[in-house]
Amino acid sequence: FLLALLQPISVALVPQTWKYGAFDVSYSSTSSTTPTPSSTQPTLPLLLLNGFGVGQFYQERLVDELSTPDSGLSPIYTLDYLGQGSSWPREVPPSAALDDVGTSASEKGLRYGVEDWAEQILTFIDEVMIVPEGNGRIAIGGNSVGGHIACVLAARYPEKFDTIVLFNATPVWGGLGAKLPSFISSWDGVLPAPKLERAVGKFLYDRIRDPTNVRALMAECYHHRDSYDGVVEGIVEAASNDGGHAAFGSILFSPGFPEVCDFYKLFDEHSDTSHISILGVYGESDPWIDPRFAKHLFGSFKSVKRRTLVTLSAAAHCPNNEAPVACATLLKRFVKGESITSCADESFAEKHYDGSNIATHVKDFAQSAAATAFCETLQHCDTRKGLR
Repeated sequence: FLLALLQPISVALVPQTWKYGAFDVSYSSTSSTTPTPSSTQPTLPLLLLNGFGVGQFYQERLVDELSTPDSGLSPIYTLDYLGQGSSWPREVPPSAALDDVGTSASEKGLRYGVEDWAEQILTFIDEVMIVPEGNGRIAIGGNSVGGHIACVLAARYPEKFDTIVLFNATPVWGGLGAKLPSFISSWDGVLPAPKLERAVGKFLYDRIRDPTNVRALMAECYHHRDSYDGVVEGIVEAASNDGGHAAFGSILFSPGFPEVCDFYKLFDEHSDTSHISILGVYGESDPWIDPRFAKHLFGSFKSVKRRTLVTLSAAAHCPNNEAPVACATLLKRFVKGESITSCADESFAEKHYDGSNIATHVKDFAQSAAATAFCETLQHCDTRKGLR
């Protein structure tokens, strides 16, 4: 029964493996061929990045909703970063003994920091993704730390990106080692860890991945309890890998992006990112990422002429998984250049919900070339959630 739960439920995604250096990285895509020349609708490739501790299964509900002929998004890719989901070093011994954590030949020299994940994602885009002829730009989106990485990559390499979609992106990530006095720890996350950091990582990881604690955490991540049916089992399975203790310790202590110090300046008036469009879909019940942060963040994207922020009530930290119909509908309209405010008074039927309503507040920060102030529009949408 458990194994059945963990099998991909997406009708669209095809599991595949990518060789990244010496490592096998798991990814999936909706297509392995280029769009047909007869296609009348230009399509934009989309890469979806996960939040911490989950795998590609976390994007399946959203991908299924996006995989329609008129979506304007194809192919769609999902990716497990190394040390997450199904992507792990091979031949890692059982890590019950503290001295064995992170010491295998395949782990030595590894680091599971956002800089390392960003480099992996950039290489994936260059080596695996089918990009359109011409400008070669893609759409990239992510939840939580996935959105955090997407923002930094687009700011660093704007020539590669056309659209960014953020699902409750976190403003900070990692860097615990830099915050501690050097006499306590100066570890930069490269394996193997010093003994103290190894013990801290192992102790915390064993508690975080306990099924009871995972379920309690999911209760914070979601507005509706029935929304994360099956997610807990998937996370526990992903966290059972023998390399998990070392990976978690490395994640904790690895440095964050240097841009985090000026996160609100990623897309300032000096950035060459005027061609990029940014959509934010934020669950307003998120206990960690307050909607006020999202409003402030989007207000700081001064070089981005087209940016839209949507908040979904009765959704929390993971709207891509909790409200996939609403998220997919908004994203499809956005990439087609349609106004998100057109969703006023519309209902979205979420397959896995209980019939109650979600009010979706739309704030459009689109700025015309001649405008000197933001054009702000506030609309309301009801997302009606139907029974599974």
